[in-house]
Amino acid sequence: MAYDFGGTFNNHQFARAAAFAQNQQVDVPGRITHLAAEIQRIGTIVFQYDAGGNPTGYSADPPTSYIGKLVMAYEVLGGDALFDLQIRSMSQSVFVVAGTNTTPSQQLSSGDIIGMPGQMDALSSNLIQQMRAWTPEAIQYKRENIERKVRRAMDYADQLNAEIQTLTIILNSSATSGSLADTVSQVMTLLADPTYRATNTDTSGDIHGKRSRAPFSQWDAGPNRGPLLPVTTRMDGGVSIGGEQVPQGDTPPTGGTGGTGP
Repeated sequence: MAYDFGGTFNNHQFARAAAFAQNQQVDVPGRITHLAAEIQRIGTIVFQYDAGGNPTGYSADPPTSYIGKLVMAYEVLGGDALFDLQIRSMSQSVFVVAGTNTTPSQQLSSGDIIGMPGQMDALSSNLIQQMRAWTPEAIQYKRENIERKVRRAMDYADQLNAEIQTLTIILNSSATSGSLADTVSQVMTLLADPTYRATNTDTSGDIHGKRSRAPFSQWDAGPNRGPLLPVTTRMDGGVSIGGEQVPQGDTPPTGGTGGTGP
């Protein structure tokens, strides 16, 4: 798989991956236009809620969209979207209302009270099951099938909106967190940091990153060289190739292997 390295790489590997990503920026405006058209085709359904989390109204926009037509079919079959659907988009998330030192959290932002295990409702539960036992096909056809399609379409629309937001940020300058320019700048900072050994700026021609995952040395190589080190290790400032020399005055661990510890 192309550019499949994780957080361990050298400057050659990163340069190729960054160049590819930067070249793809020309396609971003077209992708955003396509995604916006797809959102318009799918449509959305937005519910309005009062302070207690009770639904007060909803709108399917545009009415001729896929979701708009599903809601119309739902109502034709006798469904009441205001009571039976109550779908929330990603921007209408539900959370637990914070409690205090004397009052524990018990309510969701939707107005629902958090229940406790053991409802002691066996009698009424059996009666409700008996009431529904002869209508499963009707419930599935007139309610559940369309409800599932509406919820899946809403999830899809939310994903499209999230992708548009990501792509819009990608094109911004390095001053915007999350943009491609910002990400590249942060990686370049790591490559320039000699103490961050996961990445390194190679000067030996290791364009394929064959030595990028060499074990960490237990000491800093430094500018001066002394006794021979028989294994390839990652030191501060880059990779030390096996057979090169280690700093003057440093003594490798027993066996002279350089170790594998960080």
